[in-house]
Amino acid sequence: MRYPFTLVKIKSKFGTMWHARFWDESLQKYAHSRSTGILAEGKKERRREAEEAAKQLYEKFTEAKAVEALPATQQPTATTIQTPQPLPTSSRKITVANTPLVQYLSNFWTPEVTVKTSASCRN
Repeated sequence: MRYPFTLVKIKSKFGTMWHARFWDESLQKYAHSRSTGILAEGKKERRREAEEAAKQLYEKFTEAKAVEALPATQQPTATTIQTPQPLPTSSRKITVANTPLVQYLSNFWTPEVTVKTSASCRN
């Protein structure tokens, strides 16, 4: 059996970054590649960090493959996915620290009403 992923360095405009390639048993090749987001820099090129990030990516990859392998009747649907819960509200009220700034901005964005007089219309 092959190791589930390999790390490769790929040059990008941000510098040389570590990418993880994932082995797909059904296809018998490295089918997917994802960036770890870790720059290859320093004496050891931050390989340990890249390995940890690749392990986390591999866990997500295997979870996604497990969901795909489920029969269509058992796959999650919009009704079975948990909806996000609202954040707990605190009893404290949010106050604006710089009220003169807020007043200035609200006055700045309120439209000015100009009234034309008959003298200004003649010009």
